[in-house]
Amino acid sequence: MAEGSTFKRCSCRDGDGKELGQKCPKLRRSGGGWNHRHGIWHYQIELPPNPGGKRRGPLRRGGFTSQDDAEAELAQVRALLALAGPGEPATRTQIADLIKRTLAETKTLPNMKTVRRKIKTGLNLTQEVTVEQWMEEFLQRKRKIEESTRRSYEGHIRLYRG
Repeated sequence: MAEGSTFKRCSCRDGDGKELGQKCPKLRRSGGGWNHRHGIWHYQIELPPNPGGKRRGPLRRGGFTSQDDAEAELAQVRALLALAGPGEPATRTQIADLIKRTLAETKTLPNMKTVRRKIKTGLNLTQEVTVEQWMEEFLQRKRKIEESTRRSYEGHIRLYRG
C-alpha cells in the first residue's frame, strides 16, 4: 500500500515569473528547519489503478497550515484505503473513486463509519442508493416480519416511488 508523503510549497516567483514551489529559499531556516511563517503544507499519495487497470494520478491536497494537519488527513486517506482487505483490489478501487468524488464535491474526505458500513453490507461505494432501493433490499433481508407489515411496506414503496 502506498504510504504517501507531506511537503511544503510556496507561491513565490522567480525573476521570470515562474513559481518556485518547493525550491523557494524562504521555506527553510538557516539551520535547515522549516520556516513556520512561509509556505503551505501539502500531501500526496498514490491511489490504486482505475477499474480498467490504468494508472491513476496521485491524490494531492494542499492548503494546510501545519505539517500535523497535512499528516492527519493523509493518515485518514490511508485508513480509508486500508478498509479493503489485501485480496480486495476492486474494493480498494471503489474506495479511491469515492475519495476522489467526495473531495471534488464536498472538499472533505468520506466518513469512515459510512464507508466501513457499506463495505460490510456489500453495497457499491460509488453508487448512490435511493430510499426505494434501500427499502426493497431491506425487505429482502428481513426474515421475521409479519406479512401484513411486509405488504404495508411494499405498498409504501409503490405509492411513494419517485
